[in-house]
Amino acid sequence: MITFPRALQRSFSSKPVELVLFSSENCSLCIHFHRQLQHYLKKHPNFAIIEKNLAAETPEVIERFKYDIPVLVDANNKVILKHRFSGALLEENLSKCN
Repeated sequence: MITFPRALQRSFSSKPVELVLFSSENCSLCIHFHRQLQHYLKKHPNFAIIEKNLAAETPEVIERFKYDIPVLVDANNKVILKHRFSGALLEENLSKCN
């Protein structure tokens, strides 16, 4: 039997898990992260990603993440992933949030 982290189990029966991706224009690491995330989402459509340009955020958000983009955070602004994408690490970190 396959078991999924609670965050993923919940999303099968309700709305998608919302995550925010902070990135920046002309950031090659951000572009690569985004491509890998999009590929992952094709197989795991139970996520809703809100993409935000870090430069358009408040000074507090910019200061917090300026050295960590791309960064994927949950609804509570807890960092789920940063710098490099990993589907396994995404699921592991989400399971720790619940």
